[in-house]
Amino acid sequence: MNTCARHPERPATQYCQKHYRYLCDECLACTDPKLYCPHRASCIIWYLDQEKRREKRDEERMRDETV
Repeated sequence: MNTCARHPERPATQYCQKHYRYLCDECLACTDPKLYCPHRASCIIWYLDQEKRREKRDEERMRDETV
């Protein structure tokens, strides 16, 4: 089993093809989203990171609307 590049004691859940490293769930984020990545179209890390950002934006909007 592969381990996280930042947390060697944790099992990795995904692999970054651009930087050739494994990441755990906590580290699962695109490390340089503004730079070109040839794997972006099929990158699960990019997709999950975008979903997380979208959810955070939606939560902030909901909070702002209730205040």
